[in-house]
Amino acid sequence: RENGYSFITVDLGSVHSVDRFNAYFATRLQSAGIKAPTLLEIYLSTDNVDYTLVGSCIPYDTLESLTTTATVKLGSEHTARYVQFRISSEFSNWMMVSEVEVFGREKINLPGDVTDDGELDKYDLLLIRRHILGVSPLDNSRADSADIRQDGSVDKYDYVILKRKIS
Repeated sequence: RENGYSFITVDLGSVHSVDRFNAYFATRLQSAGIKAPTLLEIYLSTDNVDYTLVGSCIPYDTLESLTTTATVKLGSEHTARYVQFRISSEFSNWMMVSEVEVFGREKINLPGDVTDDGELDKYDLLLIRRHILGVSPLDNSRADSADIRQDGSVDKYDYVILKRKIS
């Protein structure tokens, strides 16, 4: 528990387009002091450092089930590698989260992301440079990512565009 909330961070492995989130909480343990949370907030990040709040909901306990489901649906798609579920409770320090889910679309092709890690960085720049110099040619899928201008070839112009983006 940190800053009045508990959190679960999910690493999707690479940048994805996301638009819906579910969290499931055990709520039939009130005699043990475990109750449904009062707020679920969803934060997104591509670097696991800077997070942006994109949605929230108040979990509604119907008293008909052993679990409470909280769903956050976004009005538009967002991109993220990291999804943080921040969970607050006014009633108890104890919560039982049984599952969290993240939904979205297929992975997004980030032009210039030759390493396919969801980030534009010096490693992508290095691979493009080595390809242009003929030291280490890129395979077809990596060359497609490196072809920022989408003109069918990886050249010095793609290198300059990427260098400006990461500088």
